[in-house]
Amino acid sequence: MSPASALLASSLLIAACGSVDPSTAADEADAAAAPSAFTLQFTGRYQAPADALELRRDGTYAAPGEEGRFRSPPGRRVLPLRLQLRSSNGGAWTAVIDAYDGRLRAMRGGSEETLQLVRPPQSDEDLCDATGGQWTDDDADPHTGLYCVCGAGTWFIPADGGCVP
Repeated sequence: MSPASALLASSLLIAACGSVDPSTAADEADAAAAPSAFTLQFTGRYQAPADALELRRDGTYAAPGEEGRFRSPPGRRVLPLRLQLRSSNGGAWTAVIDAYDGRLRAMRGGSEETLQLVRPPQSDEDLCDATGGQWTDDDADPHTGLYCVCGAGTWFIPADGGCVP
């Protein structure tokens, strides 16, 4: 098939099926992608006196009265980490992690609240070493941005106790 024929066939298919906005398709594919290893280390349940947020390993989240998906820049390997949350009812808001202190700033509807990650009391290095990972000390792994390099098929998730499948 010549390039002109292929273009004509594509145009006819789009006309028959309706147009597809490439940016919307890319956003939907990106939103459905699982979080990166760097982002996974920040998943878990965050608490505040009047609020809670659970970031799940599959890229979904739950907050009081809503559920949805979250995403972060796929290539991000340093803080701050900005998460975009989109609820299943169409609402959108942002959460930011600025440091390795277990705090997350949730910003929605013009207000901001800081939530704390619920996790074991050990340091990240202790959790890493105790679960078979290798702590990199001062320099993060250049491929993942993680200070804890886990074995194949495991991810460093402090809220789940370290290197977990």
